[in-house]
Amino acid sequence: MRREMFGSLAALALFTVTAVVADDVKGKNSKDKATIAKVDAKKGTVAVTTKDEKGNSVEKTLHLADGAHYEDSDGKSAKIDAFGVGDHVRITEKDGKISELKKCLNRTCATITKVDAKDSTVAVTMKDKDGKEVEKTMKLAEGATYFDNAGKPSKIDSFKMGDHVLFSEKDGKITELKKGVEHSKAKITKVDANKGTVSAMVKAPNGDDAERIFFLTDDIEYIDDAGDVATFEVFQSGDEVLIFESEGKIKELNKDKTPKKTADKKVSVK
Repeated sequence: MRREMFGSLAALALFTVTAVVADDVKGKNSKDKATIAKVDAKKGTVAVTTKDEKGNSVEKTLHLADGAHYEDSDGKSAKIDAFGVGDHVRITEKDGKISELKKCLNRTCATITKVDAKDSTVAVTMKDKDGKEVEKTMKLAEGATYFDNAGKPSKIDSFKMGDHVLFSEKDGKITELKKGVEHSKAKITKVDANKGTVSAMVKAPNGDDAERIFFLTDDIEYIDDAGDVATFEVFQSGDEVLIFESEGKIKELNKDKTPKKTADKKVSVK
């Protein structure tokens, strides 16, 4: 009798611990990425567009919780009036209200064509809103930060023509420049949500196409072909993407604006 009771209690304890862990994991994954559509400070609401499980854009209006925490793109405390239409944000909800709102850096994918350190300018080719390749020369902001393809601090003279980069800008000047790896451009073949991996065809050192498996990080950023934050469900097999990784894990996955062929199939998600 005691053994049966002990067994029942143990099972109950295991169930309770499992439930708590599951809730904890769910809580950690409750941070949603979205793009602000409207901010109404007087009403204490924020309207955002985000992606549903099928990758479709949806808009919803959320209320701000009393004592909600706000952070700007530099991770510093801010106020609600620091947020505006078009800002990419991370939202943490509690009891159906926003408890934390963090602004993400607006990053743009590009390929460097020229670096002029003396003139503090960088010329790049990038996609415009219509998916057309354009060239642009931008000034480097004073105090701009630079990172290599491992995410470590670097200097402007480490960048050269042909480098795939992500840059953030403010007032028309580059404030952050991050280098991608040589095989940044790739074509997705498969996504395994359970394993947290993405398989993609990349160029091997000998120039041949080779399939490689990338591990996703917990804080990975997904950017769709409109430049908005998204979820991995929007990616399909055959998608041309720009991959930024650190220590073998994808930090940012950006979809190319190049139109897809009708033969492309949706990615296999397990």
